[in-house]
Amino acid sequence: MSLYRQLWAALALILVIAFVVSFSVSTFSAKRSLTEQIQLKNADNTNALALALTQLADDPIAIELLIAAQFDTGHYEYIRLTDPEGGVIIERIRENANIGVPAWVGEMISFAAPPGVASVQKGWLQLGTLTLASDVKFAYVELWTSTKQLLIYFLLIYVVCGFGGARVLKIVTQPLHSVVDQARALGERRFIQIPEPRTLEFKELVRSMNTLSEKIRSFFEGEAGRLEQLRRDSHLDSLTQTLDRPQFIKQLGKTIHDDQAAALGVISLFRIRGLQKLNRSHGREVADILLKETGATLNRFVDDNPGWAAGRLNGSDFAILSPGAVGAKETAMRIQEALLLKLEALELSDAVDMPMAVYAYKEGDDVSDVLGNVDSAFASAETLGESALEIFIPPPPDNHRHDAEEWRDLLETTFSNGNIELQCYPVVNNAYELVHLESCARITTDGGDPVSARMFMTWVNRLGYGSKLDHAVINNLDTLLAREQAHVSIHLTNQSIADPELIRALMTELGRSPDRAQRVWIEIPEYSCYQHLDNFRLLCDLARPLGSKVGIEHAGLHIEKIGHLHDIGIDFLKIDQSLVRGIDSTPSNQVYLRGLCTIAHSICELVLAEGLHTDAEWETLKTLGVDGGSGVLIDLPLSD
Repeated sequence: MSLYRQLWAALALILVIAFVVSFSVSTFSAKRSLTEQIQLKNADNTNALALALTQLADDPIAIELLIAAQFDTGHYEYIRLTDPEGGVIIERIRENANIGVPAWVGEMISFAAPPGVASVQKGWLQLGTLTLASDVKFAYVELWTSTKQLLIYFLLIYVVCGFGGARVLKIVTQPLHSVVDQARALGERRFIQIPEPRTLEFKELVRSMNTLSEKIRSFFEGEAGRLEQLRRDSHLDSLTQTLDRPQFIKQLGKTIHDDQAAALGVISLFRIRGLQKLNRSHGREVADILLKETGATLNRFVDDNPGWAAGRLNGSDFAILSPGAVGAKETAMRIQEALLLKLEALELSDAVDMPMAVYAYKEGDDVSDVLGNVDSAFASAETLGESALEIFIPPPPDNHRHDAEEWRDLLETTFSNGNIELQCYPVVNNAYELVHLESCARITTDGGDPVSARMFMTWVNRLGYGSKLDHAVINNLDTLLAREQAHVSIHLTNQSIADPELIRALMTELGRSPDRAQRVWIEIPEYSCYQHLDNFRLLCDLARPLGSKVGIEHAGLHIEKIGHLHDIGIDFLKIDQSLVRGIDSTPSNQVYLRGLCTIAHSICELVLAEGLHTDAEWETLKTLGVDGGSGVLIDLPLSD
């Protein structure tokens, strides 16, 4: 029962008790007073009438008329004159009449006032006995009227006090609603904090819960910092803070084979030629500064371009992976220009040079072939001397479009005609039960040839069609959900996440069908989540009432920022496949992922792995705390 109902019930009980007590006291006090007054009235009226009758003792007719007149003008139950032997001489009795008082009133309250009795004499001779009783029905009327008034007053007091008390209770318990919201948020793994209320009891409770949330946040930050340092130690080159060779090659393989990554991209390889000579002539400290600044320059490109990766392959060789980069030559020249400017700033242009080679890879390439081709291009660049640039661009695939206008025309036609389909891939838990279907958009050309997301997503982002694509995906959900009787996940583009109004529009459109919304899982790339944290929080707040689940994909590469999620409340997290690949044979990654799963389970229910390839990987991940995953290893039958 709610506090408001309890308030009304308690107030009603109090007023009922007060009414019963007040009714009892007032009624029985009035009864006693009225009984005394009726008794006195009976005695006085009887004596007065008997005296008058004594004066008319010789005139029986006058006596009768006087008694009749007295009976008619007063409120009497009866007047009776009897002879000395008890015989009735004259009698007047009031007939029973309905006076509007319930019968139970008379049964509960009875007036026992004795009638008045007096002798009628003539001289010393007694003519008879006069008995007179007043009519008490009017006393019942008076008591019934006062009782109804009392009841009305109590009802008015009940209503006024009830609404007034409810208003006061609402004000007093206002902090309680915040406490309830905070408790509910804790149950949803959202460790929020609220202002402390003025009410002492609530203040202590809120302070305790805020302290808990703060401890959880501090735990996240501490564990995240420890895991980030572990990741850096195991994945990054300690001097340049770029990926080491094994991790860079893993990232390259993940990018080439990832169904959601761009189909085309660029890998650039360059060497600081003359580094050993610089070390001998200027000292190790200068060489280390050059290496650090080179790594910092490459990492700035990575930070500005989500999905890119930079690595140090050996002492003087570096590589930068640029998935989705449009124009291999332009991309390479921007990178080389930044590096040469850094050499000039360090005044080392005459001491070393940086030959560079670029290879434009495509969907379906093998990692070893990509590395071999870029090595061949680099060998050509070195023969040219100084900071030469060698670019190798293989023939594009048959369905490749060469410029922005071709892609603009195709995408405009696609969104106008609705030529978008959703392909699905199963995501299962550790019991091999379907969790949801991960959808991936593809478009069809006028000729009927499908174009995968890997081919067109780069141009969708480049041309600013992200919101149109997201709306088109949501519009196609009904068909997919009708075909596949399961939950489905969709991916929102960075353009939509960057604009809160687009988020509201997408959630409004999704919420038009409650059944659809409750079966949809929304995935946001980790870099988009942290880049637009307030908008991501807005998305979670809007999706939660709809019943939609929101999670983060490609997670684990920015573990140091996971503490920012402590008060948001995500539903699931998908670990990036670059951390999953070969996990069974990488002890350092195992330690890292075990810690990541521990933290992730504190803020979400499910931790899933992307890109499962082998049973050994999956079995290892199960022991680390992963709840399931997706990839080529998972093979479940889907509807046609």
